[in-house]
Amino acid sequence: MSFINKINSAAKITWKILKNTVSAFSGWTGGIIVGYLFKWELKILNFNKSYVKLSECLSGVIREILSTVNTDYIRLMPNARGIPKGIDAVTFGYEIYIKGIFSEENYYDLRLILHEMVHVRQYEEKGKFFFKAHYGFGYVSENFSYENIPLEKEAREFVNNQWKKFEEKYRTTCVSSV
Repeated sequence: MSFINKINSAAKITWKILKNTVSAFSGWTGGIIVGYLFKWELKILNFNKSYVKLSECLSGVIREILSTVNTDYIRLMPNARGIPKGIDAVTFGYEIYIKGIFSEENYYDLRLILHEMVHVRQYEEKGKFFFKAHYGFGYVSENFSYENIPLEKEAREFVNNQWKKFEEKYRTTCVSSV
């Protein structure tokens, strides 16, 4: 390999490292900044709406499936304004903003809540600062693809793996008691 080719190769490697470092930094800081701004935007857009709590029964089933999640603090905001297209719900800590009507009798809504509860667990494990940073970094590092954000993948995989257990427990505990 000639001297020029070695320099060219080193320059490409250096550029790649620099680009990844900048992406990582912008993902972490961008995730934190955008996360806080987006949370306050949702709070402002929905200031006149009331939060609702999960039913005791659903809360109990969630605690059995996600034992580390504290469901006592969960507050839902159905029919929330400001949620981007293609997204059905957004979770910030213990607050879950839902784009449409929420019903515990609706199969899709239960899957959605289980998915969002995984995000609550992630929030609890990482803390709000690092959750937002991790989410933002995942978004940037996955070429701005919501579907490929590692925290979203983890939530989808959890729901896919635990859904039958959750549905059975919910049906036998909550539906039969109605």
